[in-house]
Amino acid sequence: MFQAEESPFDKFVSRGDLLDEIDIPGPHEAIDDAVEQALEDIFDTRVPKVISILGDNGEGKTHLFWALEKKFLSQAYFIFVPAPMSTKNVLIHLYTCFVEGLGEDRLHEIIAKLAGNWGANTKIYGIFRTTDVEGVIQRAISLETMGTGPNPALEDCIKAIIRHEMDLEKRDLAERWILGELMDYPELQQLDIDNNLKEGDRIFAMMKLVMEAMDEVVVLFFDELEKPFHADDLILEVAEGVERPQQIFDVIYRLLHETTNLLSILSTNAPDWPNVQGHIPPPLLEILGPNLSLRPFTFPEFQELYQEIFRRFWQEKQIGLIQDPLWPLTTPVLERIFARGQLNPRECLRLLKKLFSALAFEEWDEKELKEKILEDI
Repeated sequence: MFQAEESPFDKFVSRGDLLDEIDIPGPHEAIDDAVEQALEDIFDTRVPKVISILGDNGEGKTHLFWALEKKFLSQAYFIFVPAPMSTKNVLIHLYTCFVEGLGEDRLHEIIAKLAGNWGANTKIYGIFRTTDVEGVIQRAISLETMGTGPNPALEDCIKAIIRHEMDLEKRDLAERWILGELMDYPELQQLDIDNNLKEGDRIFAMMKLVMEAMDEVVVLFFDELEKPFHADDLILEVAEGVERPQQIFDVIYRLLHETTNLLSILSTNAPDWPNVQGHIPPPLLEILGPNLSLRPFTFPEFQELYQEIFRRFWQEKQIGLIQDPLWPLTTPVLERIFARGQLNPRECLRLLKKLFSALAFEEWDEKELKEKILEDI
């Protein structure tokens, strides 16, 4: 029944790019309540917020992203942002995650909405859609810079968005610019744009335009923020030069300062928090609420997780449900695994994967299974 190349527990580590469907809500109920309150406050006041979540490795911080996204699907748009781990431009890393998180269809929908708000859909004689691209661009620039003065970065974003919607010949060029691709000078000239998106303030301007056009609260879930600080000599490039890795926190603070519908969730490994905290700029620390933590799993919750994983496994293999929901294990065996895994979900699932791999390769019978579990786990 268990083939050597697979087990019900092959996926025991959550990933931000792979949907995690099984959830035991108890350990993150308090965090759910805090996120719900934050979303309601942002919706009512249009004041962004930032939440910090701490937990040990394997407790479910990355899994929390999928649980929150599912629960608050109608209220917010969740985007996963793993901590940058190389000298790659921090802003480009964030923007790439942002665009990929939105997806092509949603990004196009928002771009069309922005262009429409600026007059791209204006009808001539009530019949024909306007073809005055330059006129719409100038109107949009006037509307968006009213009272603030010239803003070259914002103007470049407006030009790209309107040309994407109104100029079929230049739509592909405009899309490449919006997606952050590097373009040469002649290509930029065709769009009448000064610089690539990664230059200067253009990423901030584009993200602000897109986010403000969304009806939902945007949740940026920054995961494993301790990782950039594990190497003392690690540096991360930014548009203006080369900075220390705390630049990611400067970026987060600026987004919070310049947008009105953003919730930033900062997920960090608890033992690393003192080191990470030392790199957070004081203005961001001042608005950072109390640290939230995942509650440890209880044994009944672990047993529920085990049963749900098996239920889905039988379903995927088109096997009728087994009468004993714990088969081929027993409660005492699961209790031993839970204790050996020190109540850590990832470690417990890793032990279960090891066990079922042994089942597949060695083909133990039930008596041998119980004896070997007691010996090896």
